[in-house]
Amino acid sequence: MLDGKPYEQKNSAHVAQVKNRIEDWHKRLGHANPEKLINMVKEGLVDDLQLAGAQKMSFCESCQFGKQLRNPFPKEAVHSKGPLELIHSDVCGPMPVMSVGGSRYFATLIDDYTRYTAVYFMSETTELLKYFKEFHREAESVTGCRVKCIRSENGTEYANKDFDRYLKECGIQRQLTAPYSPQQNRVAERANRTFLDSARSMLHYAALPEKFWAEAVFDAIYVKNRVTTKAVEKKVPYEAFGEENHQLVISELSAVMRMLSYQR
Repeated sequence: MLDGKPYEQKNSAHVAQVKNRIEDWHKRLGHANPEKLINMVKEGLVDDLQLAGAQKMSFCESCQFGKQLRNPFPKEAVHSKGPLELIHSDVCGPMPVMSVGGSRYFATLIDDYTRYTAVYFMSETTELLKYFKEFHREAESVTGCRVKCIRSENGTEYANKDFDRYLKECGIQRQLTAPYSPQQNRVAERANRTFLDSARSMLHYAALPEKFWAEAVFDAIYVKNRVTTKAVEKKVPYEAFGEENHQLVISELSAVMRMLSYQR
């Protein structure tokens, strides 16, 4: 209290009149957000605080070091030179609603070279090995190549004795991601997210209940296999994987698009 009156603190701070670059104030104030510093000046929250020079701050290496959660994962520079050299795989689920066919999960198997995607719907993740064996037989029969390696997350549906035994018997290498590092399996992770986004959009457009999610995911992957990708030139994944005639694939997709254009 001053002179019997309560002291009232104004909504501002006081400093000696100083004019420095925004980089200097950024460092002095514990590497504060530059936008907050600019706002403090504009609103007059700090008396006599002025910024010299441009108000756009340059890159701060110390902020990058101190605030970054983890080192960025490098993009894959090495691409497979032939079909089935590397298979990306991921299991998605459980879904909140059981599908019409009784499934709550789906697994994708993506060929790194052609980006061709196979999908299998499961009621339990323990069914994964059965479907991988099916994919293994069919893929090698269609392409005439051997499955050499599979990359997946480190979940028990992949990392178990039965799966290990089968891979060893077939001479297939495996690459398991580190815990809490889905970026290492980015091809399959990103693909599954894309398929789910597409499926939700189709269900919403068609005003269908969620129980048809499996049919929508299947349709999304069916179309994905028949449109161009950066992975292969002048071919679509379905054609590059199975050596189907290009005109046949395009005609087939065109027929599907014409059919969909008459819906709703």
